[in-house]
Amino acid sequence: MQNIAMSAFTKIPRIMLASASSASGKTTITAALIKVLSKKAEREGKSKPCAFKCGPDFIDPMFHKKAGAESANLDSFFLPKEKLRSLFCHYAKGSLAIIEGAMGFYDGFSQKSESGSAFEIANILDCPVILVVDASKSSRSILALISGFKNWKSNSKIEGVILNNISKMRAQEMKDVIENEIGIKMLGSLEKKAQYAIESRHLGLMTPESDGEVDEKLSLLEKEVEESFDIEKILEIAQSASEISFEDNLFTEFLGENKTETKKIQIAVAKDEAFCFYYRENLDLLCSMGAKIVEFSPLKDEKLPDGTDALYLGGGYPELFPEKLFENTTMIKSIKNSVLGGLPTIAECGGFLYLQALGVLKGTFKNTGKLCRFGYATIKANNDTLLLKEGQEIKAHEFHYFDTSENGSDCTATKMSGKSWQCVHSSPFSDEAALPPFSETLNIWAGFPHLYFLSNTDFAKNFVSAALRFQKQRTIVRTKCSVCPKKRAMRLQSQGK
Repeated sequence: MQNIAMSAFTKIPRIMLASASSASGKTTITAALIKVLSKKAEREGKSKPCAFKCGPDFIDPMFHKKAGAESANLDSFFLPKEKLRSLFCHYAKGSLAIIEGAMGFYDGFSQKSESGSAFEIANILDCPVILVVDASKSSRSILALISGFKNWKSNSKIEGVILNNISKMRAQEMKDVIENEIGIKMLGSLEKKAQYAIESRHLGLMTPESDGEVDEKLSLLEKEVEESFDIEKILEIAQSASEISFEDNLFTEFLGENKTETKKIQIAVAKDEAFCFYYRENLDLLCSMGAKIVEFSPLKDEKLPDGTDALYLGGGYPELFPEKLFENTTMIKSIKNSVLGGLPTIAECGGFLYLQALGVLKGTFKNTGKLCRFGYATIKANNDTLLLKEGQEIKAHEFHYFDTSENGSDCTATKMSGKSWQCVHSSPFSDEAALPPFSETLNIWAGFPHLYFLSNTDFAKNFVSAALRFQKQRTIVRTKCSVCPKKRAMRLQSQGK
């Protein structure tokens, strides 16, 4: 029975931290503000703030979580406006929402419009905006920048400004000028200090796990923000946000009739310093369909979790840990035997290359020294695949420096510009309640695209269904069959499948 979407309205205090460009300090200030407001809420017996990131970024939400707030992504390429509002309301649940913008405030999919920008998200959510300005290399010119960003669009929603990388003395001088000449509230400033700088690597900031001093840095930042930010005014701006409309069953409408049955399904998700790029929404959608998520570490654990019915190998930085990954021979054996033995598997980007390195999939890869096929894409199945039927589509994003000789050809990826390419290795689709024992087909979906499951929930449904089929097949194998999964894996591997 299909659920009917029910519209509702709710009051959610919210603010967005945006900037003129990347590397202006949005993530640093957002994380510090989350930490301050989380402790304030705890002292007052209120619910802690939640966090969001505009765009397809994986790393910034990790810093939000490290600072004390669970974080989700808000992306208007992945979801239409109505679904985006529903997603926001689902995760905010009435608590204070702190949203971090992406790139420059007006930067979107192209230079021709603001589609896909933080500005667009602010308007979809009717969210007040605080502009973070890097003040390290200018003085009065800051006034022109602030005025331009606030007034270029009548619906900019910019209500205040925070100056980054500026001394306290200069900040006080600029505060008077900004408020008197532009008429916008300056809400705080932050000095440039090496002891709480968060380093970057390619594709953005280093992950929190890669920075052994991140907790100390966040504590220092918390103290600075408490001393120099007008917290009460920031909260006042957040509280001024109007009621927001949403559909109240974003996830519940996706629940299949098999939820009771699939509660026993266990999906192993690789989660450590090497594999850490996952959309929270993807995992929550799988859970809403009845699956249980169990995290494991290909770097540190000896084998896949007991009772694994499906495997999700996400992206990350496996290229930074080659020795540690390949020294873990028991984990390699566990993954190879399981995947070659029919375990339903999604492998994205780094996870895809990991399977190639293990010899599960054919292909050689290398670092090209530049971004390959970077950006948004729509992935369309060329034939019936494990998780999408022919012609079905799902939204995705690619960002990687490595490329491979065998990208796959079961899908076509198409950019918004119209440029397209072949991608994805996938097994055929099956509607059967249980696969025949020892099917000669791998149950795999592997490729570079990072997929956004909410853009086509059939993808997630089919993954959960494949896990259920595998669980049933495994039970049949244990009770009725004389050929063990290990021997089947060896046979498939010798055939190069």
